[in-house]
Amino acid sequence: MRVGPRSSMNFPNQFPLPSEVSATMSAYTRLVDDKLPRRICGLYLTGSVAFDDYRPRRSDIDFVAVCDTALAPSELEMLRQVHTELRRTIPSPKLDGVYLTWPALAAAPVGLSAPYCLRGRFEAKGDFAINPVTWCTLHRHPLPLRGPAQPVVHHDDQMLREWCRQNLQSYWGGWVRSARGYGVHRLYSLIRELTIWGILGVARPHATIKTGALISKSAAGAYALDVFPSRWSAIIREALAGRYNSDRRSYRNIFARRREALAFMEYVISDALKREGPQG
Repeated sequence: MRVGPRSSMNFPNQFPLPSEVSATMSAYTRLVDDKLPRRICGLYLTGSVAFDDYRPRRSDIDFVAVCDTALAPSELEMLRQVHTELRRTIPSPKLDGVYLTWPALAAAPVGLSAPYCLRGRFEAKGDFAINPVTWCTLHRHPLPLRGPAQPVVHHDDQMLREWCRQNLQSYWGGWVRSARGYGVHRLYSLIRELTIWGILGVARPHATIKTGALISKSAAGAYALDVFPSRWSAIIREALAGRYNSDRRSYRNIFARRREALAFMEYVISDALKREGPQG
């Protein structure tokens, strides 16, 4: 991959980046360095790419961009132009990312608002991706494209576990309740993609609460098969098959699949909230 001097990226990583990730991030750095020369001094991949679990046509590209100082309003408008152009020229994979400063990363992710990009669309302010999972991923599994190989990042194991508990109780618990209701979420929950998302989505924070580890979605499926009763094996395998773009299906009836998926999610949430993981 050729990268010009103004879009320089380094790759001191333990595994090669997928070609579409390299191409997208090269295009991004060229655009952002043209619009905002020397402002993005750190650039890190998180999410599925950082865990070597990127799935073409399924995964987005998660990133954290770091500046020495907060971006000015005029610079935020430049970033909006960058992401608009990138979305036009490279519609997939989508970018999900947040723009932070080094001091923000060194502090706890509490009460912070920052510019961010979600599904390729830029917003000047919000709390997207500002949480202990993002911070701890950067601390434990840094995947730098630019900047220090091991950035200074605040990390707190107890804060991470507590955030995962709250995420299961509020976000995922609310998702299950909506899927059991009578609105549009009930219809959405019939889609196989959302089965995959929900099953693996609750297994990941459960693993963090119980073990302290941060794991990928695929690893969460393997974890779930290992730690949960065999009663749930079929729905977990359904999610893993979908994750790997396999046509193998454990359920022919989409209503039975939804019923089992929601029951599993409720089981995992309840189990995580009533049992403490090991400390340390």
